[in-house]
Amino acid sequence: MESFSAKLSRASSSPVHFSLAVGMLLILVFSTVIMVVVKPPAEVGSSGLDSLKAVVLSVDPCPESESCDLVSFEASDGIVFSDEVYDDVGVLTPGSSVWVTRAVSDGVYSYSSVDRTLFIFLMALFFVVAAVIMGRWQGWQLLKFLV
Repeated sequence: MESFSAKLSRASSSPVHFSLAVGMLLILVFSTVIMVVVKPPAEVGSSGLDSLKAVVLSVDPCPESESCDLVSFEASDGIVFSDEVYDDVGVLTPGSSVWVTRAVSDGVYSYSSVDRTLFIFLMALFFVVAAVIMGRWQGWQLLKFLV
């Protein structure tokens, strides 16, 4: 019976297998970057709302409620506005990257959610590294089924 290390050295010494593995890794990295980082321009949906990235400028407690924050944002189109935030009280800090929506009909902006793009990208990268480290050659084979 052939040992695992002998199989690994035989597989890694084959230029075809190595080229396939590198090719699959490049395809996986490229597709992850395209899907996570480079998003298509926001399109107006049937609801008439447009999604934009924004940066939190300031966070103050609402005067009438403890379960609310009055947050000032600067949208990616340069508009500065404020909105009452009930969902993520205590989570938003100045400089945080968030998603906001704009009603196309009247141009009213409102807070939507925290931007988690970087976190998702890092988790995908961690998965790829963990699969390759733990599975070695079998990890590469696992990744090819994801592409």
